[in-house]
Amino acid sequence: VRRAGGTLALSAGMRPKPLLSVALPRPVGVESRQEFCQIALSGPPPADFVSRLAAALPEGVAVTGMVPWRKRKSVAAYVVGCRYMLHTQPSTGEAAEGAEAVQAHGGERWGDMLTAAARRYTEAGSILVERRRPGEIRRVDVKLFVSQVQVREDGGVEFYSLVGPGGSARPQEIAAALAQMAGEKIEVRSVERLAIDLGGDGLHG
Repeated sequence: VRRAGGTLALSAGMRPKPLLSVALPRPVGVESRQEFCQIALSGPPPADFVSRLAAALPEGVAVTGMVPWRKRKSVAAYVVGCRYMLHTQPSTGEAAEGAEAVQAHGGERWGDMLTAAARRYTEAGSILVERRRPGEIRRVDVKLFVSQVQVREDGGVEFYSLVGPGGSARPQEIAAALAQMAGEKIEVRSVERLAIDLGGDGLHG
């Protein structure tokens, strides 16, 4: 922001902090295709602020738009959901069994298995998976957050998860639910968060 010619405003109190936040922090290991970052400036930015900010960002990060935010609540308060993409493969288990496991699940068979599992997931009324935290294991019904999953032609598993006071579903939990439906172990190669849903308000603040 400073390189772009802007000055971040600071919070009040004994330890002022820059007023900069993201709408929905990413889970560890998750790539992102869209983020909303809210900043407060101490004064009007220069006319070329957006272009200078884009030039100052690291490779792989691009500014796609910037609008004033005049609502009383933060952008984070308007997040109602997000869309993910899982890239999966057969679980290789022990290293010695890895090659045999992958060979046994040819690309076509693996895609058919995922499609069938996705159909059973969508038709299920409730699917419980374990959510592990330090010193705690509890069962979570992921269907409360993700009503359906879709398998794309490239084998990616796409789904929309609600986000709210009751929480949301973690990508690995959806993979675990699919594994239940498939009766097969599923290994997640990578996770992408494709979009964040701000509901009907969008960015028109």
